[in-house]
Amino acid sequence: MSTAPAEENSQRDTWLELFLNVVCPTVVLVFLSSEDRLGPMLGLVAGLSFPIAHASYSFIKTRKISPLSALAVVSVVLTGGIGLMKMDAYWFAVQEAIVPLVMSVFAAGSRYTPWPIVEVILWRLLDKSKVEEAMANKGGVEALHNDFDRVALWFAASFVYSAVVSFCLARYLVTSPTGSVAFNTELGTFTAISFPVVGIPMTIAMGFALNGLLNKLEKDTGTDIDALLRPGLAPKAKAEKAS
Repeated sequence: MSTAPAEENSQRDTWLELFLNVVCPTVVLVFLSSEDRLGPMLGLVAGLSFPIAHASYSFIKTRKISPLSALAVVSVVLTGGIGLMKMDAYWFAVQEAIVPLVMSVFAAGSRYTPWPIVEVILWRLLDKSKVEEAMANKGGVEALHNDFDRVALWFAASFVYSAVVSFCLARYLVTSPTGSVAFNTELGTFTAISFPVVGIPMTIAMGFALNGLLNKLEKDTGTDIDALLRPGLAPKAKAEKAS
């Protein structure tokens, strides 16, 4: 038994998501929105259709949609609405800030709901019963939930970073009247630049927080983290040994 195909599929999905959500919209908005090609309105619709189509396909395939994906779709729809209704470009910057702020509130507030964001993520990777049993044996179940809360607040702070930087970047880059070729070009530039400036730092920050939590969990339980993974997620070497 090997997990290599699953890892390859995950990498392929990541590259496909990047291609459809960043590369395709940027190319269409920047290079195909001129009057002698698609035009600003059709170019805007075409450029923003890629993320929506990707999210719709993923939902149909998995029958699941994460809050983050849902808000991303809402953001795209709002951007399209702002452009098609020819609202002031300022509202695009506001919308780019509001969406991550909503996620920040959700990340922090989810601690008080039945669906804490960090637990939702971790219990997709770890066997909940094994983790809680290992922590109980060490007398640290309450400490585990405190760790979850700290990571949730780290996530919330990451989204606040996204809101502030996205607003400033949008105000700096997207200044032309909506519904114009220049607006589409600036929107495409914003899409391309926001990925390394906002997306990558957020991903690194969240990955750092989760990795720290897993390392602490391994230390607190005295159990190798691989032994706490859900069935089917064992590392390749152990999976092959078990087969």
